[in-house]
Amino acid sequence: MKNIQNIKFDFLADYKIEDDNFKNLTAVQKQQLIACVPLYLIESDAENMDVSDIVNLFREEDGGWAEACLYHILDTDSDEIAFDFWVFNEDSGTIFEHNTINNIEIYMNDYNFELARANAFNKKLPENFVDVLQQEF
Repeated sequence: MKNIQNIKFDFLADYKIEDDNFKNLTAVQKQQLIACVPLYLIESDAENMDVSDIVNLFREEDGGWAEACLYHILDTDSDEIAFDFWVFNEDSGTIFEHNTINNIEIYMNDYNFELARANAFNKKLPENFVDVLQQEF
């Protein structure tokens, strides 16, 4: 994965209460969403969030998101899906290795990508990967 330089974002779906398309999520996608709860919700809301039903994460009256969008990030050189990227309320997001709950610790906050901290997953990426993400999104 060290050579990934050419990427594109492939929009998959938008999730919100009105659309009722949560049943289409895979088990891993649901786990990814649950893993994002403490990252993007107010601490008291995150602690009290009932994650037994994914729909609850989108109940704004309980502190949840208005919407979330799922993208695949494709390595265009190999034409393979490298990452799953969840965007919350349009301006924030988390990147996971594709089809896993391995958070690569690169986040989008206020539409800007940033490396939160080095970990086993992002150490394999090019040093300028945050810039590559920013440019392509």
